[in-house]
Amino acid sequence: FYYHFYEFPGPNSVRRHYGVVNDRYKLFHFYEPELNEWRLIDRERDPNELKDVYADRSYADVRSELHAELERLRLELKVPPVDPNHAGGEQPATTQALRNRKRADEGFVALFDGRSLDGWTTQNGQSVTQGWIVDRGMLVRDEKGGPIYSEEEFGDFELRFEWKIAEGGNSGVKYRMKYYEEGVRGKPGWLGCEYQIYDDVAKNPQPRYSTAAIYDLFEPNAEKRLNPVGEFNSSRIVAQGNRIEHWLNGEKVAAAEIGSDAWNERVARSKFSSVDGFFENPSGRIELQDHGSKVWFRKIELRKIVAGGQ
Repeated sequence: FYYHFYEFPGPNSVRRHYGVVNDRYKLFHFYEPELNEWRLIDRERDPNELKDVYADRSYADVRSELHAELERLRLELKVPPVDPNHAGGEQPATTQALRNRKRADEGFVALFDGRSLDGWTTQNGQSVTQGWIVDRGMLVRDEKGGPIYSEEEFGDFELRFEWKIAEGGNSGVKYRMKYYEEGVRGKPGWLGCEYQIYDDVAKNPQPRYSTAAIYDLFEPNAEKRLNPVGEFNSSRIVAQGNRIEHWLNGEKVAAAEIGSDAWNERVARSKFSSVDGFFENPSGRIELQDHGSKVWFRKIELRKIVAGGQ
């Protein structure tokens, strides 16, 4: 089982409770002036999480294991223990709380919570039931199941994410997706710009199909730094008005101005040449591609860019 540490506040945002959870069990502690106790939930037998089995002797080994994992995670994250004698007062800020506060100050919100596929759907808006799984805090394209889409549409934004791909793999992240009645080769379908993800070493693609390219339109800088297959890379997509940028491992490697002479020239030489008004729509969903390769995503976060500000 993979364990997650979590904490949840009481009134007035005072941190009062924390615990540990895995695929089957949840152990947590209440710190309240009138309530100071542990609870254990068997999520497999009790999916509605209504029955506390902490005192059940048959769960003694489970309790010990979960307590050990909770303490390990608490120390790893540098979370101070809560003093039950001061449960009603302000508690020290934890490392994780400071991280969350920093992300909130920056305006980034998680599109993937590390635990579920909440917020992601199939092309038709249905729940994702195949092809993609959550494994140890990562969103993984595990088997053929088709691409997945964000439930929400986004216009101007900064998207950041980390990824790695299997040897010889091919994937990508599309954005501002739009349905075209007459798409590529006159066929209807969903289209958008794509941040290409590729095993450049094994496949040696043309530059405009290589990692971080604005797929089939603008090649990335030749000096881009791509980590070896099996290691995570850090990527960013910035879309603001007609300006789009692709970043890789801290460096801006590709950029374009939609509607410019260079843009129109590149579109005319691409697979999108027959698509009227390609990518001129101001907003759309984000898509994680399925090209038959295993790919891992984590830390998928997005910040909306407000007109006139950052």
